[in-house]
Amino acid sequence: MPAYRPRHARQKGTTVRKILTREVRKWIYGVAIAAVPVLVYFGIIDVEASALVLPLLMAILNLNPEDVDRPEREPKQIPGT
Repeated sequence: MPAYRPRHARQKGTTVRKILTREVRKWIYGVAIAAVPVLVYFGIIDVEASALVLPLLMAILNLNPEDVDRPEREPKQIPGT
């Protein structure tokens, strides 16, 4: 007799997984990086707590540090310089 699995565990490709792709989660994290200093400025969170917010969001969004690292881009060459 096979082990019981709830219906939600048997479904493949739920809507949330289709919407929250890795690229979308990276975008949400990028917005959070910009929002944390604003929240500190307005006194919504403490400076000490701000150091904990981004790693928590990274864990919630299931991102690795390698996912959010952005490689340095080569500077554009201006013609005639």
